[in-house]
Amino acid sequence: MNNKINIAIITHKNCDGDAVMSTLSLAETLPNILNDKKINVIPIIEKHKLPFEHKSKLKYYTLDEVNDKQIDYIIVCDVNEQDRVYGIDIFNKVPIEKRFLIDHHDRNRQELEVLSQNKFINPKSCSTCEIIASFLLNKKHKISNDIMYNLYLGMASDTFCFQRSVTSDSLRIANILVSDKQERNNIKDKLLKMNLEQEKLYKLIKENKRFEKDGIRMFNLSVPIEMGDITKLLKHPSFDSLTAPIESCPISIFIIEIENNYFIKFKKIDNCDIDILKLAIACNGGGHSNRCAGRFYNTSYDEVIKKIINEYGNITKGKLKIKQLSV
Repeated sequence: MNNKINIAIITHKNCDGDAVMSTLSLAETLPNILNDKKINVIPIIEKHKLPFEHKSKLKYYTLDEVNDKQIDYIIVCDVNEQDRVYGIDIFNKVPIEKRFLIDHHDRNRQELEVLSQNKFINPKSCSTCEIIASFLLNKKHKISNDIMYNLYLGMASDTFCFQRSVTSDSLRIANILVSDKQERNNIKDKLLKMNLEQEKLYKLIKENKRFEKDGIRMFNLSVPIEMGDITKLLKHPSFDSLTAPIESCPISIFIIEIENNYFIKFKKIDNCDIDILKLAIACNGGGHSNRCAGRFYNTSYDEVIKKIINEYGNITKGKLKIKQLSV
C-alpha cells in the first residue's frame, strides 16, 4: 500500500527563470520544511531552455510524465491566470482546500480558484523567488548554497539584474543569497549577454510616434514565423530599456505580433497615476500595477490599437488628451 502524499508544484507556460527557479527551489526545500517522510514532491515544468545554468539536480517532470500519478496537493508558482498555467487540468482535479498559490503579480483576469488562506501573494516582491527566499530566511530554515544561488538567479532574471521592480528588501535578500560580489557579477554577465536571435528581434522593433503628444510611447514588433516562441528572447534588459516610459511619455505600450496573435506589454513610470493594470485586464491579461501585459488572438493590428484606445479612454476619463488618440 502506497502511503505517500504527492504534492505537485506547477508554474506557467513558456516558463522563465523565476518560474523554474521558484518551482525547483520550493520542491527541494519543502520536504525539510514539512519534515514528513511521506511527502513526495513532484515539480512539473514545461520543457525549457534558460540563458544560464542552475545548480539543481532535482528531477522535474513534464505533464506527459505524470498522467498516472495521484496528486493530493498542488502548489502554483509565479502565475495566477488560468489560461497561462502549465497543468491547469491537474490543478482543477485537486480539491480547492488543497490548492496553494505563491505569486508576485497583482490583479489578473481569470484568477485561479484558491482559498484566501492558501494564497501567498506579494506584489511588492520583485519575483516569486524573493517570496520563497524571504519565507525561508525569516523562518530560519536551513538553505543550501545551491538553493540560495538558484533563488538569486530567479530574482536576477526577473528584474533584469535588479534594474527594475526592486525594493530595498529585494536587494537585502539578494545580497544574503549571494554575498560574493564577483559571483554576482558573473551571473550578471551571463544574463546580460544577448545572443544572435535576440539581436535580430531587437533590430525589428519599430517606434510609432503618433501618440507621443498624448504621453504614450508606442512600439511594435512583428515576429518572423520561423522564430517561434520568443518569450525568453524578449527577457533581456535591452528590450526593456528601448521600450521604457520616460517623463515626457509616462506610459509605454509594446505590441508584439506573432501570426495575427498580439501580446502587449504596458509600462508606466512610478509617479503616473493612470491605472494601466485595468487596461491590461481589459486586454485579457494582468500583472503588476506599473508593469503588466495583455493579449489578443486572431485579430489585426488596427483592431488591437482600437481596443487599447477605447479602454484607455474609459480608464483615463480625460486625464490625458484622449480624443486625439485615433487610428
